[in-house]
Amino acid sequence: MATKVEWESLELDDKGNNKNSKLPRGKGQNNLPPIDRLKFEAGKKYNVRPLGSPVVFYKYTVKTGGTFKTAICEDPRSCPVMKNHEIRPSERYAINVIDRLDGKIKIMEGPGSLFLPFKAYFDCTGINAGKEKGCDFNITVKGEGKDRRYTSIPTNQNVLTPEEKQLIKTQGLYKLEQIFKATPSAEIEKKLFGEVATASAPTPKKREVEETDLTEGGDVGDELGGDDATDTAAGEESVDEELDI
Repeated sequence: MATKVEWESLELDDKGNNKNSKLPRGKGQNNLPPIDRLKFEAGKKYNVRPLGSPVVFYKYTVKTGGTFKTAICEDPRSCPVMKNHEIRPSERYAINVIDRLDGKIKIMEGPGSLFLPFKAYFDCTGINAGKEKGCDFNITVKGEGKDRRYTSIPTNQNVLTPEEKQLIKTQGLYKLEQIFKATPSAEIEKKLFGEVATASAPTPKKREVEETDLTEGGDVGDELGGDDATDTAAGEESVDEELDI
C-alpha cells in the first residue's frame, strides 16, 4: 500500500535513494533474507521439530557441465520434458522444522523415505507431529547421492514453548507451496537445458542425468518453481491456523 509523504520530511541522498527507506540495505529490492534450509551431510545426526504439514512436488535434476539444474513440474504424467528427454522427475517432500542445533526455523527437503517415519508416527498415535502438541525426530544420514539413506526416530513428545510460539509468529513459516511451485511446462526445458535444442546442439541424454540429493547444498533459489524467493513467510493468522496455536 502506498504511503503519503510530505516534501519537508522526505530525505533523499545524492542518488535519489530514500534515507528512511524500509527496504533492506543492499543491491536493489531483491536483497531479501535468504531461505534457510537444513543441509544434510553424510555421517551426521540431526534433531528437528516439524512445524505444520509437508508439501509434495516433482523435481527434475540434471547435471550439465558440472552444474546441477533443477525444475519442478506440475504433473509428470503430462510433462513433455519427461518424454522428450527420457528423464524422470523425483518425488520430493518439504516441511518447516525447528533445527534443534541452533533453534532456527528451516526448510527440510528430501525423498519420501525421509518422511516415512513422520507418517508412521501419525498412523500410530493419531497426532500430527507438526502441530502445537507434536514430537522431535532424530535423523541420521549415511551415504552420498543415490546411496544416501536416512534413519529417522521419534524421540521427544512435546508442546511448543511460549518462546517457540513467539518465534513462529514473528518469523512466520515458509510458504512451501509458493517456494516449490511448478515451473510452466513450456519453460522447464529451457531452465534445464538452456535454449531449445537444435540439430547442431543436441540435448543431454539420459546418461547425463544424475539422481542426487540436493539437500547436501547448492542454491535454494535454483530449486524454486518461480523466478525468485520473495514473500516466503506466512502471516500470523495462517501460522496460527496451521499449527493450532
